[in-house]
Amino acid sequence: KPELLGNQDGMAIWFARDTRFNTPKANVFLSLRTPAARVSARSHVLTRLLVDSINNNLNAWAYSARLAGLDYSIYPHLRGITVRVGGYNDKLHTLMNRILMQVSTPEITRQRFDIARQNLIDSLQNKAKDRPVEQTSEFIQTALVEDTWSTEEKLEAARSVTLDELISFTEALLSEVDPVLLAHGNITQAYALNLAQQINAIVLGNSEFVHVERSHVRKLPAKEMLVSLNVNHPDTGYTLYTQGKNTSFEERARFRLLAQIISSPFYEDIRTTRQLGYIVYATPFEMLETPALGFVVQSPTASQGEIDQAVREFTTGFDETLGNLNDERLEREKQA
Repeated sequence: KPELLGNQDGMAIWFARDTRFNTPKANVFLSLRTPAARVSARSHVLTRLLVDSINNNLNAWAYSARLAGLDYSIYPHLRGITVRVGGYNDKLHTLMNRILMQVSTPEITRQRFDIARQNLIDSLQNKAKDRPVEQTSEFIQTALVEDTWSTEEKLEAARSVTLDELISFTEALLSEVDPVLLAHGNITQAYALNLAQQINAIVLGNSEFVHVERSHVRKLPAKEMLVSLNVNHPDTGYTLYTQGKNTSFEERARFRLLAQIISSPFYEDIRTTRQLGYIVYATPFEMLETPALGFVVQSPTASQGEIDQAVREFTTGFDETLGNLNDERLEREKQA
């Protein structure tokens, strides 16, 4: 388990030494959490475009890094961006240094901006062609997770953002930041602390340190909610989402175990016996530690009402099956 080495100039530093495999390798994660990244759908789009520019600028080094046994990724998330570097630790800090230089002062060209913006627009437009069950699942996530925006909102923002806006956003992104560093592997505490100094010197010199709260999943009201989506697809997509009471490990384990027990019988009943759809599964639907269970069906022939009735009948009947579950069977499911 990682230990917190403390805060160095506002950065939380987590460290875990790991020599189990006796190889000189390490992983470093740097999360730059910033309020600027989640102000609006527009800031979400700008963060993605910025990450694209940084990754594009690093492409020249990617091949050489892989030859040297190193790899990296830079990706956006709900609270900002994360830089991950992994591989042989003797040159890991060198690659991290080059990445940090790009994060601090990225080169953003008109040509790359236009390409990235059009790719993002195309990607968002293509979401309308996703399978109905993918669209229902994405709707649930967008509706329930704080600081997320619909495809339409992101598409509207992507169509209107400008290069000058992205350049200004790049400067604003690191003006207020809540940085967290995790160094893990065959390295020392001194190595982790030196990395932190390197990050502070290159990226955080002009930053004000603030606390960026975690996003949360909205609690559903007690009564049931029904939402119908207008999807341009001949099939019917259906997702029944049932949310847990809290985010405790016990509640999360219960939902995982319930999904483990229920998945095969659900498929057998809806897909094999009733033949209501060709995509059928029951799955854990956990989002940001909030447990849930999802019943998912996509059918080319059955209506929403027919699918819903079949799922309700199955869940009602499965109550009895769960009630008759003996300790031996339960133990096997827990082990699985």
